Amino acid sequence: MNNKEGIIYKVQDYTENSRLLKVLTKDGIITINARGSQKLNSKDRILAQYLTLISFNDDKNSDFIYLNNGKLINDFSNIKKDYFITKKVNVIFEVLNKVIIEKEHYNKIYQLTLDVLTSTNIIEGIISFMLKLTYILGYGMNFKNDGKLIKGFSINEGSIVYENSLITPDLSYDETVTLLKLTYGNIKELEPLTLLEKNIFEKFIYKYYLDKIELKLKSLE
Repeated sequence: MNNKEGIIYKVQDYTENSRLLKVLTKDGIITINARGSQKLNSKDRILAQYLTLISFNDDKNSDFIYLNNGKLINDFSNIKKDYFITKKVNVIFEVLNKVIIEKEHYNKIYQLTLDVLTSTNIIEGIISFMLKLTYILGYGMNFKNDGKLIKGFSINEGSIVYENSLITPDLSYDETVTLLKLTYGNIKELEPLTLLEKNIFEKFIYKYYLDKIELKLKSLE
């Protein structure tokens, strides 16, 4: 049997007693029909929940399967008990639902998502994920420096700007240094940000995705 694991990020009632689960896996996004999972005595009831990591058998290797031999790996209870963080995490799945991604990239996306959900600094991890994703989507930021003094980073230009430039940067020099660390750093090893810094970079991501991908991220509004 082909055993897989995946993160349930959307749950929808289906027929009288079943649920449809949208699941992120290393091979892509699939839909699982959890038959009877709405029943109080169903063994799959606890599995068929939002933001849950499960394992299951997938003999068909298709985009739509029935839940077979499902097992709970992680229910991320530490995240779910905090409504604020749960809402922030949703931005990852919001963007994955709205953009077209080549199948070859899902292995990396899946691992990055797991890193976020199991990291100590989850908000920092989300910010880092969203910055890393821009490269997968083909809209990565340009940090190339020709040796001139850096003034900051411009969303419109998608790159750093220099001291002698007439362009007004969206981020200061110090913020650009932090942006670089968030973009290329290991999600599980990121240093905590202040509340002000979190707000700055969440607004940056919102504006960047809107400018480059024309995508309005409701989870960051």
